[in-house]
Amino acid sequence: MGSRPSQAHDKEGLKEWFAKMDEVREGSLRFEPEEVIALEDEQVLAAVRTGGRGRATGIELDQLIFHLSRGRDGRIVRTTTLHQGRGPRGRHQER
Repeated sequence: MGSRPSQAHDKEGLKEWFAKMDEVREGSLRFEPEEVIALEDEQVLAAVRTGGRGRATGIELDQLIFHLSRGRDGRIVRTTTLHQGRGPRGRHQER
């Protein structure tokens, strides 16, 4: 469930996404910003380390994700999240 693509179009959708993450993760989901870059046209790119512990397996989860946020009039109007996965033996693979 946690690895499937999903969309949240409003606050309620975001609450549902976090509820789904609570189903597959044990304890809290953590987000640790590693780098934030201001781009042109009211855009910001943030590299964020996220993780937690899998509820069913107990395995510690760790993933680097990227948020590209677009603003208008000083407010965020859209955020796209991109992520990398780990393939067999820890090799990086694009998704």
